[in-house]
Amino acid sequence: MNSIEVKVERVSTLAFTAHFKTVRMGQWKCVNKNGKPAFFDTPELAEIAAWRAMRDYWQADIVGDNEGIKDSLIAANSAFKPSSKPVKIERRKARQLCR
Repeated sequence: MNSIEVKVERVSTLAFTAHFKTVRMGQWKCVNKNGKPAFFDTPELAEIAAWRAMRDYWQADIVGDNEGIKDSLIAANSAFKPSSKPVKIERRKARQLCR
């Protein structure tokens, strides 16, 4: 149930299709090429393609919008206003630990 899996199905005597399923997806997803199921000559090639398609699925580019980030940044900056008095930074020499 909570596992990643790959399977190969024989479509005809000379063609195989590849499928993969992740933990997040409950159903098998077919490996496609140009929006149509991809056919492979051997089951080994189909299995390799399924593992690569799963890798590409998990390592896809993250796409998002910055809708709420600006509002959050404004709220955080207003909560932590810089004081008018500068902070004094004291530098110390590093202790020598090894002799």
